[in-house]
Amino acid sequence: MTLTIPELSLVVLIGPSGCGKSTFARRQFKPTEVLSSDGFRALVSDDENEQAATDDAFAALHFVAARRLARGKLTVIDATNVQPEARKPLVALAREYHVLPVAIVVDLPERVCHERNRARPNRDFGPHVVRNQRSQLHRSLRGLGREGFRHVHVLKSQDEVDTAVIERQPLWNNRKHERGPFDIIGDVHGCCDELEDLLQQLGYTRDGTRLSPMLRLVITVTLRVWTLRRAALLAAVVALCGCSRHPSDERLLEAFREHRSELEQLIRMFQHDKGLGRVGENFTRPDDPGRVGVSNERISEYRRLCAAIAAPACIEGYDAAFDKLYGPTQEGRTEFKNPIWIHVSTAGLAVSGSSKGFLYSAAPPFEIVGDLNSVAPNRSGTWLRHIEGPWYIYFDYDD
Repeated sequence: MTLTIPELSLVVLIGPSGCGKSTFARRQFKPTEVLSSDGFRALVSDDENEQAATDDAFAALHFVAARRLARGKLTVIDATNVQPEARKPLVALAREYHVLPVAIVVDLPERVCHERNRARPNRDFGPHVVRNQRSQLHRSLRGLGREGFRHVHVLKSQDEVDTAVIERQPLWNNRKHERGPFDIIGDVHGCCDELEDLLQQLGYTRDGTRLSPMLRLVITVTLRVWTLRRAALLAAVVALCGCSRHPSDERLLEAFREHRSELEQLIRMFQHDKGLGRVGENFTRPDDPGRVGVSNERISEYRRLCAAIAAPACIEGYDAAFDKLYGPTQEGRTEFKNPIWIHVSTAGLAVSGSSKGFLYSAAPPFEIVGDLNSVAPNRSGTWLRHIEGPWYIYFDYDD
């Protein structure tokens, strides 16, 4: 079982006492990457079981975690972390240092945890402790994504724990492998049309075809120097610059008319593939789509269709089958995914930012406005512009 995590991230291990988090961390990560709550209790009190030292231990742990993240070092938090209030400052820490928070949940049977705790000195604290911790874990398991964790891995058996392999995925801005040739473009000064003409002359194409109007690069500030690889996608140009705004409503309406067949094919496929919650440019939810009977070839077809409509962040939507992978079914979830998001444009990091694209829903789940171009949010929210039938353009903002 492969667990994909960003190469720079804050990994939060979650699970009751005795579930094997520390053993898992020792096997999967460098000793210097793992910050253990037990270890920090020992540092501040000479006793890893001294519960009275917990506040001081976590203050020291959070301080060291912040220093590591500031230096661009992957950091693993080894603690129970079963309560939302324990995870909240960790997500805030990831936000502060602009890294992605990852949750790895070890959800083994209560009996296994009890047996391991009885075998450890000073850990025979009664079955009610583990029972309460597992109860707290299960109450909040399906809400980890809403807390800010964009990668959630759940290990439900000892076999999954033993066979799990951590795969560190390079960040989108890690271009160390690139060797050129390079084109250097600077001082654009908002000249969108001239920049697009230049990129075409240099050979930048999307799937070997004419540049889509939806991918036009709109620069509103003076750029410094950007290094771009010949024959890259214009979409990658946008991502590398990090300075584009979202496509206008008019561009998306034009794309809807041009690519309606691909959009409707995506919806049919996604509704058919029960339990598949997300297909991104380089990840899926669940991380192993084979768990819900979806082949790698099928995932490639999703990405082909998304590339055709210039939606690299692809498609997202959840049903009851997806919820069953992680816990009880969320209220209101059925066998049908509703709404379904097709993400055309995203800006910002995992814990804050904005996105725009298409939304498919039987009824409008958010506020409808006449023009998304003029939305200037001062709060988190989602706004819709109706196209026709169940189709909408959406704009989502999260501060």
